[in-house]
Amino acid sequence: MNSLLAKSYDQQQYSESPPDYALLTQHSRDVASACDALARTVGLIALSNSDISLELFEPFHVALRANGWAQDLGKANSHFQEMVTRSPQIKQLIRHETISGMLILFDTKLRQWLSPLSKILLLSVWGAMGHHRKFDEHTKPEQSEALTVYVTHDDFVQILSEMGVDLGLDAPPRFDHDLIIARTGKESCDWGARELLRDLQDDFIECEADFDPEDQRRMLALIKGFGIAADVAASAVAARGQWTTNYSLADFVTESFSVGLTPVDLSSPAIPARP
Repeated sequence: MNSLLAKSYDQQQYSESPPDYALLTQHSRDVASACDALARTVGLIALSNSDISLELFEPFHVALRANGWAQDLGKANSHFQEMVTRSPQIKQLIRHETISGMLILFDTKLRQWLSPLSKILLLSVWGAMGHHRKFDEHTKPEQSEALTVYVTHDDFVQILSEMGVDLGLDAPPRFDHDLIIARTGKESCDWGARELLRDLQDDFIECEADFDPEDQRRMLALIKGFGIAADVAASAVAARGQWTTNYSLADFVTESFSVGLTPVDLSSPAIPARP
């Protein structure tokens, strides 16, 4: 296969190769970079304003970066890749962020690899699965053919490798074959989407009790909200820059939050309204 994509692009303008912003590898880096910059720039303020102990900044920071890396792992699938290349109206069996959650929570090798993050993993995954606000108790697979998740693709391997370095993990596991997800487990496949969706939804219900404490709910809300902001920033800034030499998500986030009111501005007399 060619490079895995995160976005569609003008194939006539870029006939030889996709621009950087459209690549799944680069978009994953961009979202994780934006998550990191958001945490560093306004994380402490956000925790304070949410009445969350500042001692939780480090796990918040790690969880947010993990969220950024996890969001689009599921885009490495045949239905999504077909949608962004030649068939924009294709009916996808399940959405990419749901596949991301399935990979992290149900693949034994990935779950074991991520075990050092067990204390914050659910925060990251729930935030990642909710970054398009499309997953809930009513989510069902579409009437569609089976899809293939390209877990052996070099780009998928590269994303896991960079994710592991960023999060201080061991070398990621390698897969000996791509995963087939069909609508149900009765078909020839590795996973049945209908059954795994039910398991995901049941797990959500069972784990909701872990978020009964208000500070835990607020922490989850922050990670989800910041993750959405990072994805929006990464998509917009990268699309405008096209190539990585033209933009930096870390610089964009830092510079954007450097603009604001100073204490002097806030204490200055208000400008009188015109009569």
